[in-house]
Amino acid sequence: MKRSLSFFVAVILAFSVVRPAFAQVADPTSAIAPTATAGDLVKCPDFSSVYYLAADGQRYVYPNERIFYSWNGGFDGVVDISCDDLAALPLGGAVT
Repeated sequence: MKRSLSFFVAVILAFSVVRPAFAQVADPTSAIAPTATAGDLVKCPDFSSVYYLAADGQRYVYPNERIFYSWNGGFDGVVDISCDDLAALPLGGAVT
C-alpha cells in the first residue's frame, strides 16, 4: 500500500510539472512572441518585410505592397519585434 501511494504521489507531482508546458502549446492565441499575439502584423527593425501572425503560430509574409494594402489600410498597426523572435516563428507561406 505504501509503495502504491508513493507511486501515486510521484505521478501527480510529475503531471503538475509537465502540464504547464503543454498548456502553452495548446493555446495558439496566447502570445506568440513577447510583444506580439495572433492576428498582429509584425516586422523586425532590420528588414522591411511585414508578416501576419496567424493563430497556428506561423508567420505569413506579404510578398509586396499591393497585396499588403489589399488586406490592410496602412503600416500604423505594424509591431516591431526582435529579429531573433521573428526568426523563431516558422514561416507558413505568403499572404495572397
